[in-house]
Amino acid sequence: MSVVASAISGGKVTVAGATRPKIYNIAIPLANTEYSHTLSDDVLKFSIKLRGAANLRIAFVAGETATNYFTVPAGCTFSESDLRLASCTLYFSVDKASQVLEILEWT
Repeated sequence: MSVVASAISGGKVTVAGATRPKIYNIAIPLANTEYSHTLSDDVLKFSIKLRGAANLRIAFVAGETATNYFTVPAGCTFSESDLRLASCTLYFSVDKASQVLEILEWT
């Protein structure tokens, strides 16, 4: 587990240089079906996890969540930081139906 420096100044939270958090809750009704989410431009950090007990498969190319993917085991979180992304889409699928994907972006 890593620690990210944060500061509160005048009611504003700063995490690793980012000041604007966005939270997305994405319903995933079907197992083994690819879904996608385009990250906001200029994302500096993001974290993703499932609320339920399923494995999450992540890819950065459409159609690859069944062949060339990164697995986030049930109960775990995947995060990346020190980014400056533009037009980045995450593709994902799960091995159990009726899941909710949580995404936290910092810009």
